[in-house]
Amino acid sequence: MVNYVAFNSRNRFNHVWDNNNINIGEKQTMKLIILIIITSLMLPAIESLKTTYGDTTKVSIFHRNGKIKIEGVKVRNFKDGKWRYYDERGMLVKVESYRDGKKMRTMKMGALR
Repeated sequence: MVNYVAFNSRNRFNHVWDNNNINIGEKQTMKLIILIIITSLMLPAIESLKTTYGDTTKVSIFHRNGKIKIEGVKVRNFKDGKWRYYDERGMLVKVESYRDGKKMRTMKMGALR
């Protein structure tokens, strides 16, 4: 059995109820709140994110601290366009240009700092 404790807006104890005495709407609301809390705690742990539109995929890879590490686009599973690489502080360190998976050019940003 799971017990729930509720507090009012002044953080004063309001009431306690168990799983058997909660209506469906309250259960769904509590599950949603718990899911939001767990998700917000996990966000820094996301390592990569891929969004696909047909044969095009936007790729984002993150450092452990949650800052972007690499971002770019793949077309038919080949790198295409500009791929940007960042350090752990979020500073751009390198840009690579691709066409159909072949690297065309690399530009390092070290000289600009």
